[in-house]
Parts: sequence; C-alpha cells; structure tokens
Amino acid sequence: MKTKELITEEFIKVSKKILMLTLASAFVAFFNLTSSGSVFNRSACNPLVEDTTMLKSGHDVADLLQITAKVNNKTDELYMHFNQDATDGFDGAYDAYNLVSFAGTQVPDVYTVDVSGTKYSINSFPFSGIDKSVDLGFKFGTDATAVFQISGVESFIQYPDMGIYLLDTKTGNQVSLRTTSEYSFSYLASDDPQRFKIKFIGITAGMPENIKQTSACRVFAFNRELNLQYEPLKGKKGSATIIDLQGRVIETFTLDGSGLQKVSCPFSTGVYLVNISFPGFTETHKVAVR
Repeated sequence: MKTKELITEEFIKVSKKILMLTLASAFVAFFNLTSSGSVFNRSACNPLVEDTTMLKSGHDVADLLQITAKVNNKTDELYMHFNQDATDGFDGAYDAYNLVSFAGTQVPDVYTVDVSGTKYSINSFPFSGIDKSVDLGFKFGTDATAVFQISGVESFIQYPDMGIYLLDTKTGNQVSLRTTSEYSFSYLASDDPQRFKIKFIGITAGMPENIKQTSACRVFAFNRELNLQYEPLKGKKGSATIIDLQGRVIETFTLDGSGLQKVSCPFSTGVYLVNISFPGFTETHKVAVR
C-alpha cells in the first residue's frame, strides 16, 4: 500500500504536468510544425505517465537547451530556444510562463527571467548575432545540495565555436556547458533566486566556416534574414548593396546607423556579395542564404 507521503508526491507531479501542458499547448504546435520532424512524445500528454521525456523527435530540435534542476530526486525542467520568429518578451506561440507548484517550495523551481521580471519555463528568443546573457532563477524551500543537469548543447550545430556558459554569481564559478553536463552547488534558502546566468558567448564567431569574417563589419543570413553588424561605424549613415555572383545588383538599402540591422531575404537561396559603404569606408562580404 502506498504511503500518504508517496501519494502526495505523485499528486504533485501529476498536477504540475497538467498545468505545464495546458500553458504549453501553443508550443506543442510550434514544435510539430517547425522543427523538421520533431514531435511531442504523445505518452507525455498522459499525466499519469511518470519520468517521460517531454520532447521526442526523429531529428533533434535545433538550438534547444534543456536544464533540469534536481534536489533529492525531485526535479523541474526549463527550456531555452533560439527562434527567429520570437521576441525578447513573452510570445504566446513560443513561450510558457513558469508555474508555482501545488507543493510550493517543497520541489525545486528553475526558470528564466526577462528584463520585465516575467518568469518562463519555456523561453524562446531570437538569434541576434551578438553575445547574450539570460538570467536563470532557482528556488527551493530549504538549504540543500542541488544539481543542474544540462542537455541539448549539441543541438547548436550552426554555431560550433559559440561558448555556452553557466555563471554562478554567488561563487564566481563559470563553467562551459560544452564540456560540463552537470553543475552541483550548495543552496541556501536565503540565496538570491537569480544567482545564475546562462551566457551565449561568441555567437558571431560561431557562424559556419563559409561565412566567418574577421573584418570590421559582419554579415550573415539566418532564417531568411540578412543580418548586418557594423558596430565600429555605429551612428553613421551608409548603404548596403546585395549582388549575385553574376554581378547583378539585387537590392540596395540604407544603413540607419544603429550598428545592427536586419533585412528580410526575398531573393533565392545561394551565395551573394554584400557591399557595405560609408563615407570613407567600404567592405564587401560573401554570405550564404539557405
């Protein structure tokens, strides 16, 4: 016969799964439609199934990082995903709010936090081509030894040189998630809930080899958008011209001085030249549009 404590723990798990699946329903559709064959494990939709992997696919979901927080065999999961259609704020189609468990602080709680203070259990944000730091929150009711288990780092195949780090601001430890899949730490109930950060460093350096550049400006294409970085010339007005390999001018547009500009790619897939021009300065870059 199950003990009262075991029954209570199972009820907690079931309740949390039901709530997570309710708010993440739009995200289910997103994975089904946009992740190249990736689908949700249908058995996971049965809240009575224990220890089921929530995501399953014939092809791994690209650019998806999963962090599982574990304390005394109790767990909570968090997902972070590069998605060019998302924004840095909450997107109903791609994000899920973090939920407080019926058990309160008796189970671990891991989540991300944006600049507005919104907490996420599924957090999608656009690839920007520049370094990004994401605030990572963690809470538990009592002092304990906790573990972060990290998976999905290998899914960032477009950025093989990009560093993905976990920073513990309390201890000063920064570990590379490329080489470390677990991080164990001593937690005090009085700790700052946002003592951790996930850092994506050297994103531009992680561009595929055929579009890596070392000049003052950088140009790359991602999800049918052309990204132009010209930080050294920020504040100046210029222009960019797209030219195909036959020498034909495809499009010319103004650079507004922001230092980072995105332009949709209505032209066909292939390799193009992009000439960036400012007063007294010009550069030409090769970019692959897929």
